[in-house]
Amino acid sequence: MKETKRPNISSYWESANIETLHRMSRKWLSDFGFYKDELHFMQNLLQKHFLYFFEKERVDTIQPLVNRISSSLKIQLVDLEKAVSLHEVELAKIIKSG
Repeated sequence: MKETKRPNISSYWESANIETLHRMSRKWLSDFGFYKDELHFMQNLLQKHFLYFFEKERVDTIQPLVNRISSSLKIQLVDLEKAVSLHEVELAKIIKSG
């Protein structure tokens, strides 16, 4: 089986111009709405449908795990969105001053 060589993504970002970085970060920010909707959908799916198939004793064990996973994902999503927003603000400043 032939191994496919992966492109060096790091060198792409290092060589990208500021407008490309600005455009990509704005795209990422717009994607966060979709990610939030998907997270909400998955939480509802787990809460309303998935846990239904388990016995009460198992639900009492699984429910806290589901809650921790959901909470962790939500926190990570918010943190990532904040980081991209700050990055976008800096890029916008650079473009305006340029």
